[in-house]
Amino acid sequence: MAVFGGTNLSSVQLQIQNAFSKPLLSRIHETENIIRTTSTKELKNVLPMIVEGIFGFGTEIGWDIDRVSNRYYSEFDSLRYFLSPDGPLLKLINSLQLEPYTYEFSISHLPSGTRQMIEEGIIPAFYANKIQQQPHGFILALSAFEFYMFHFAYALVNPKFTKSTWHEFYDFIYPSLIDDYLSYFMPLDKKHLPSMPHSPPPIRSPVSHYHVSSSHAQSHSPHSSPSVSPLKSPRGLFKSSFTVANQKQHTPSSPVMDQSEAETWRSETMLQIWCEFWLNQNTVSSERQRFPRGTVEHFVPTANHVNVVRVLVKYIHYFVNTASQLPYQTTNTSALDEFKKTIIPQILQKKLYSFLKHAFDHWPLDSSFKMVLEIWLSYIQPWRYTDPKHVINKDRNRPEQDNDKKLDDKWYPFIEDNLLFYSVLFQEFLPRVYRIDLTSYSNTLMLYRVTKVFSKANLSVLIERAEKKMCGSSFLSTKNPYLSMTTDLGASYLSMSDGMSSLPSQLVELESPGFQYIPLFGYRTQSMSSAVLDQMMDAKLAAIKRPDISEKNKHKGFFSWLASFFAEDVPYGHTSPEEIKKQQMLLNASVRNICTVFKMPVPLEVQDQTMPTDMSSHDSSIIGESTVPDHIDTETGPQLTPLGRYQVANGLKKFDVLYYGDPDLEPIKSYENAALVRFFYYFCEIINTKFAEDINILYNRTDFLGRMIQTYISPPLSQQDVILSPVSKVKAEHLRQPRLSLRFLAAYKNLIYLGILYLVMNLWFGLGPLGFVVLLLFGTIFYAAFNALVKPRHKKLH
Repeated sequence: MAVFGGTNLSSVQLQIQNAFSKPLLSRIHETENIIRTTSTKELKNVLPMIVEGIFGFGTEIGWDIDRVSNRYYSEFDSLRYFLSPDGPLLKLINSLQLEPYTYEFSISHLPSGTRQMIEEGIIPAFYANKIQQQPHGFILALSAFEFYMFHFAYALVNPKFTKSTWHEFYDFIYPSLIDDYLSYFMPLDKKHLPSMPHSPPPIRSPVSHYHVSSSHAQSHSPHSSPSVSPLKSPRGLFKSSFTVANQKQHTPSSPVMDQSEAETWRSETMLQIWCEFWLNQNTVSSERQRFPRGTVEHFVPTANHVNVVRVLVKYIHYFVNTASQLPYQTTNTSALDEFKKTIIPQILQKKLYSFLKHAFDHWPLDSSFKMVLEIWLSYIQPWRYTDPKHVINKDRNRPEQDNDKKLDDKWYPFIEDNLLFYSVLFQEFLPRVYRIDLTSYSNTLMLYRVTKVFSKANLSVLIERAEKKMCGSSFLSTKNPYLSMTTDLGASYLSMSDGMSSLPSQLVELESPGFQYIPLFGYRTQSMSSAVLDQMMDAKLAAIKRPDISEKNKHKGFFSWLASFFAEDVPYGHTSPEEIKKQQMLLNASVRNICTVFKMPVPLEVQDQTMPTDMSSHDSSIIGESTVPDHIDTETGPQLTPLGRYQVANGLKKFDVLYYGDPDLEPIKSYENAALVRFFYYFCEIINTKFAEDINILYNRTDFLGRMIQTYISPPLSQQDVILSPVSKVKAEHLRQPRLSLRFLAAYKNLIYLGILYLVMNLWFGLGPLGFVVLLLFGTIFYAAFNALVKPRHKKLH
């Protein structure tokens, strides 16, 4: 751990300490300058000080790596460059990789299950050749690159890292860095990975566990710092079976990688570390069973954590699917293709299964579960992530998948290798559905999302085929008639007596000892599905019986209408009449989907419903998927296909129209006064043009006055905000600067608020127009001062 205090600091450490005491922007620039002007030999001992200071490790405050957003464009851009793959810090780390040094990382910050195993003397294969035993306990000895990635990954699960929520995911620095690292170390459009500095071949970690003895400890070099020790070569973190050609094979290989395998070392290292910290906080492995239940810690991921995992899963699918040949069917020869082939079975699969299984078992029974659900659905649909163009667009223009299109048989190997993700997790999902309120629109939406995926043409056929191959055909009972529920869905399906345990070892390793496989298309699962089906029908009837308040709304009085103008009139909690109609459509579609998957007859109540001929045309508006018509991307832009022209002509889909210009020149809305919009625009244009430099200086001040000004000054557009509307270069440059914007005063609601306030002050206190203006002026100043005290802006960025 880096220590910032004391009297024995070197000159470089003193410079770093002095730089870290300054505001964020100055801190970044001074640290970058120190790295550029100091030799690698001097910097090797201050790397822990820099890295731990950035990520807030231990007692360090950190650089607010979770809260810096592109709203603070100067800090955002500078920090993103400083930590980028080609930035000063990673260049320093690459230089340190050339030297035989290691850096200490305390095991107290490892996932709880891993930490307990190490303390018991069992070394997981992931950490083999990394553990050092010292008088005060165990530590990890990591290379410079591993040391940085350990801290980067740990930051997401650091308890100090849960203070903010990334509503706009890629507007924040941490997700943006993840995107940068994935694009650089796992490129989608290249046949080779970026070259790493020349160094001795990394050492693999053996597969088997080790028992620690006193002879396991390794001494440090006398001349090295407490945090740095010499090492013969950089260490690896991988199973010895990592580079086996066939993903089904698990034979050991040489612990030392050859030169071709060393090309993927950094990419493998990064991915291994990320999966360890982000997915392995809760495990269902056999090693965990040796600990008493009361001693097992349950880690609850945050919304940010779950979103990061989903992005990682989707990107891995894109990366794997860019292999020169489909990695699930053939043997590839290049190191990069071999890396792609083994990512899922060797790095991702087991840890992701543990992550999802724990979430399915412990997540609250509310609508927030949809975040976990999206990770699951993303993983079990690799066929949705075959076009890298959607990664560049962050999936915003992804064409909607045709659920009626038959799933290609080429995906069968993936389904077979990940059978438990389809069967066990679906069986875990059914009891959750049975316990939730399906009259809630958000809960119905989650159910629809799952049933839509599993009803995809040919998917259930491939799953059933995999089950027959794995467990034999004798367990199937799909020909049973439509069954009523006779089992208790409150009990775990794992305790049922007719389970099968003849799965291959690769799948058995995903579960704990004593696991018994329950077929997805067996009697028990079909019974659970029947119970859920009955509950869905009950929810349909309950929704239909809700009273119609439309007539009541027609006869509301003036004051009721005035009240509804300021507050949304939403009956039945958070379910609006429009959502009730959509909910009926979702329930009907979900019933049909479940009946399709399990070959059950569709209830007459649903058969009699008049359903749209093209349900998929309504999916986008219901579940928030893309409404973009079918098209192909050309050099001149998107070009509609015949199907896309049909969709546009019939109003089924349309391109999203987004505004990429001056925010103050957006089309006038129906809730705005046109004359006032124009007046405030010209008034602010004069102020912004005449006092542009003064506004910029005041906005960037970090003192109390600066924070007051930031309350009413619009933040500048960052470099990531694209301006596509035709504006002059001068105007575009003005948009990159802070500016005054009073357009919000032209909204009718705000005008009514001001009118009511004036009437109250006039009738009760006899305040005239001039006095009211003075009151507004003092109120404006008071609010800015209060906001500066309670919600400081730049001061948050330590």
